[in-house]
Amino acid sequence: MDKPARAKPTTEAQRHEPLAGQQPQLEMLPPHLAAAQRSGRRPRRDALFDFVYSSGQWRQGSVALARRTMAALWILVAIGAGSCLALVTIVRNRAGCRGVPCSVATFGGRPLLTLVLAAAGTVALLAMAVFTRGFTRSGETGLWLLISAACLTVAAVAGILLVVAAVGVVLLIAMLAVTLIFALFADHT
Repeated sequence: MDKPARAKPTTEAQRHEPLAGQQPQLEMLPPHLAAAQRSGRRPRRDALFDFVYSSGQWRQGSVALARRTMAALWILVAIGAGSCLALVTIVRNRAGCRGVPCSVATFGGRPLLTLVLAAAGTVALLAMAVFTRGFTRSGETGLWLLISAACLTVAAVAGILLVVAAVGVVLLIAMLAVTLIFALFADHT
């Protein structure tokens, strides 16, 4: 019977210096990467670069996107389309958009600019949906185009979403106040 090979004993220096046995490989790296590897940390500016370019798959072909990503992009398309419809109504009827909420939702009272940006982002996302098989697969270039289109859409509808969230909070507070008032009167009768 063969005896299992014993692990090579480590010295005290090797236990405290995890990269001690890898010095020849570190010397083959460019100076800035070798220094980062020796220190045990990586520079922040290389994190996105490492993520995208570490896998040869991104450069060679398309890779499956996560379901959460696909769902988020379709929700963003729906929000963009709904915002475009609301903005068309505002542009056609200027009297309906006044005050601080309108100013926040439409880049300081510019509903046409907001409409153009939201429509451009939504159309770009829909075009990318065609090329990415419904946001299921993407290559390197497609990923960058998806990120750009999503950022444009989010930037265009951010004010609208802020106003909708504020209205939702106000309605929730009003509903809680009415519920508390009815609860107080129900206990006394």
